Amino acid sequence: MQRKRILLVDDEASLTRLLKLQLEQTNNFDVRIANWAEDALPIAREFQPDLVLMDVIMPRFVGGDVAAFLRADDRLRHVPILFLTAAVSKRRVEEHEGMISGFPILAKPASFHEVLTRIEQVLRSERPSEPPAPNVSARADDNEGRSDGPDSPPASWFEHLQKCLSIAAAVGESAA
Repeated sequence: MQRKRILLVDDEASLTRLLKLQLEQTNNFDVRIANWAEDALPIAREFQPDLVLMDVIMPRFVGGDVAAFLRADDRLRHVPILFLTAAVSKRRVEEHEGMISGFPILAKPASFHEVLTRIEQVLRSERPSEPPAPNVSARADDNEGRSDGPDSPPASWFEHLQKCLSIAAAVGESAA
């Protein structure tokens, strides 16, 4: 089996070093790391990953922004992106069957077995990232105190995450 290339994008250097070590010890993966979100695109262009495993909340750029940059690049738009984030709970991820706004997602903390299993699932899927569902809505309990205006701020991190990832997916669709 040919080794798959994975780009890890997370500002937690200790996490990326550990994941890189664990993934490479399986002898199934070659791994590169970007600990700054703005480094992800140039590294991805050079490395041509088979999958990007990325945090959502990072300094300077959020994961949704990086996903939008990747989706806008002709050479990278079809690379699957798996988000690993503490911005949502495991319960919320399970409620959405492991997908948020068309992107596969894992909640932190996740065991190495969970990460490896999800990576393998995403790599096996026919289409790496499904297009976003139209008007993805958060559950009623996420909208407490929300004004319903079009420019109102998100009511929760979950809703904010949905908006960021929907934008990233839309960029990929418009570039196609």
